[in-house]
Amino acid sequence: MAISSLEDALEALRAVAARAAGADAAMRAMQAAAADALMARDPEEAMRATLRLILAAEDVAASAGATVQAARAALCRAIEETGAPAVVAGKHLATVAAGKPGVRITDPAAIPDRFVRTVREPDKAKIARALKAGEPVAGAMLNNPAPHLRIQTREATR
Repeated sequence: MAISSLEDALEALRAVAARAAGADAAMRAMQAAAADALMARDPEEAMRATLRLILAAEDVAASAGATVQAARAALCRAIEETGAPAVVAGKHLATVAAGKPGVRITDPAAIPDRFVRTVREPDKAKIARALKAGEPVAGAMLNNPAPHLRIQTREATR
């Protein structure tokens, strides 16, 4: 176990911690937007605050997902580099488990038919075009879609 690889593992753990510490700003923005929505005096003000809340929450979620992935990779590497059998934190135990071998296809055309699945899948775009043009399609119909929220940047709305 080389000193440089131990130092690299420690640096990777610190980088993940720094990334998590940086998420505070996004969390504060989300909390501020939530507080604004709670204190809003009229529906328009509440809606603006709720939009800010959605955007901040999306930022927090994206950041958290990336941080979790980076933290898992860094902790796995650190356990491997240090030779530690496990890491314990409260009721939780982290160990490095051997991965399962996966199949990598090098030439799909060479795979024998008995190892190939054929999936029959409706082409919804083609069906929609036909139905909108008035052509009947057995087993399909247009539905009444529910309204959904679309969020765009101001440049896109001009």
